[in-house]
Amino acid sequence: MYFLVLGALIGLFGAFQMLLRPRGSIRSFIIWWAVTALFWTFACWLFPFQLVGPLGGFTLQIMLLVQFGFVAVFSGATGVIFDQELGYWKARPWYATANSAFYGFAGLAALMLATWFFTTSGMLHSDDYRVLVGESVKQGEWDKDVSVIDPAHLRQVPIEMAKWKGNKALSQAKGGALGSRFTIGEYTIQRFGTELVWAAPIEFQGFSAWQAAGFTPGYVMVSAEDPDRDPVLVSDRELKYVDSAYFGDNLWRHVVTGNSALDGLTDPTFELDDEGNPFYVYTRYGLTVGYGGLDPVGALIVNPETGEMSEYGVDDLPAWVDRIMPEAEAYKRMRWYGKYGEGWWNSVWGENGVVTPTDDDLTLVWTDDGRACWFTGMTSTKSTDQALTAVILMDSRTGAVREYRVEGAADEADVMGAVRSAVSNFSDWVPTPPIPENVYGKLAWIVPVVTTAGVPQRIAIVSADASNVALGENVRQALAEYRRKTVEDGGRVVAEDSATEARVVAAVERFAADVSAGNTVYLFTVAGNERVFSGTSDVSAELPLTRAGDTVTIGFLETEETVVQVDRFDNMAIDTRVSEAQSRASEIAAEQPLAAPR
Repeated sequence: MYFLVLGALIGLFGAFQMLLRPRGSIRSFIIWWAVTALFWTFACWLFPFQLVGPLGGFTLQIMLLVQFGFVAVFSGATGVIFDQELGYWKARPWYATANSAFYGFAGLAALMLATWFFTTSGMLHSDDYRVLVGESVKQGEWDKDVSVIDPAHLRQVPIEMAKWKGNKALSQAKGGALGSRFTIGEYTIQRFGTELVWAAPIEFQGFSAWQAAGFTPGYVMVSAEDPDRDPVLVSDRELKYVDSAYFGDNLWRHVVTGNSALDGLTDPTFELDDEGNPFYVYTRYGLTVGYGGLDPVGALIVNPETGEMSEYGVDDLPAWVDRIMPEAEAYKRMRWYGKYGEGWWNSVWGENGVVTPTDDDLTLVWTDDGRACWFTGMTSTKSTDQALTAVILMDSRTGAVREYRVEGAADEADVMGAVRSAVSNFSDWVPTPPIPENVYGKLAWIVPVVTTAGVPQRIAIVSADASNVALGENVRQALAEYRRKTVEDGGRVVAEDSATEARVVAAVERFAADVSAGNTVYLFTVAGNERVFSGTSDVSAELPLTRAGDTVTIGFLETEETVVQVDRFDNMAIDTRVSEAQSRASEIAAEQPLAAPR
């Protein structure tokens, strides 16, 4: 019924032009209405849309423009004949239909432009756009709002690697039978339990696969934290309503026909609940500034197996839903906030204090209280100043914003450039987009380094200003290297109140070297302690010379881990001389406790 009503409405706007014909106008009107209504009904069914915004929204207006334009061209082309007596072409009375349609086209186009200008343009509504973010902005403290980096729960797997692993798992499943009929859809980063994962639905490869199967077997889940973990292929589901299905099984068509055409729905994300059940989460929204200013008011959660749909408001969303603020809208709000701080005129002339997001691809991060937030750096629009002036976190459920002043910090492009230089000896190693983290109380960037084929090689931790790049085979090695460089450079490492550093003097009981990919890590145990300690020669040149029975002094962070990275090591049986820089670094480190990863 929804498609039929829209088709009849759009067809009516073109058919009434037939009433301008001198003869047979009623008949022409009915025929044109029937033909165009049928055409537009099919078009609306094929490309379902919603009537959101002034005058029914842009999509409806574009269809009306096409209708007027078609009638104008068709009537004009068929309404001119060659008069044998006069010896030239002349217009039939039908030509009035072409004129009317042309005027209708021009009038509607002018109305659309005027409506957009007066209801939506930044020139008239810069304050309305700015306050979408401006009224909720709070100045935050990075070390308190963002979780201290946890080596066990760090996002190390980029989406390119997740796609590679997922495709491999699908192609090998059931002897390759699944890979020949299905493909993998769009991946979504999300928190599943206490772990970050990439999840994506299995999709049909085409019409024949949909017709033969009727449903896809499930979804793929790839750990975003552990590059060595195998992907999980869940193939015991029956996902009927997906993007690649056809006719009434198509997800978007099912959603549009099952809800009011006046309800705004956008940005479907594939998410899993706490039990691993798959759902599509659509953002329910209204428009606050003409055609723009999308304002999330809740979510529509769709079960792809049964087609059941449930509406939720912002305040009663299930806890497992990570986001309802679309990434594109979050980017727009951040851009408006930086652009219209001093009004529209300043944004086009002078640009005093105008800043803009560094990239339109935002990063989803999790704060200390477990909430997902969109992250971006803000930089000046002046071409001579590309350093970050601030970073912004926007709550992906409520849209609340916190701003963190970080003058002098490098943007994402400079961070990737620094890592690229650090691994320049390896031609096929490339950095992936940096992820912001709280490393020892300060903003730092985590950059997984992979081969061009997506195979992980190193983890880089880069200081906010990109002056310090620490590489490691894993997170713990990179953290130890980053800490060492920070202390040696005279930097301070901020601790949490609960963080403590232990120092132990004891005899070494067991000692061994673990060599992997040309790198050596030394593992040892000491008397009176059940844990295994690890370290490299970067911590101390005395480590490779240590033997069982030597008395050593070690310093490390108190954690619940069974294998603990030492940050200081002194073999009492070996007398070595240290440089002035090393001595100063040790003194600084001894004065400060370190923040324990949580």
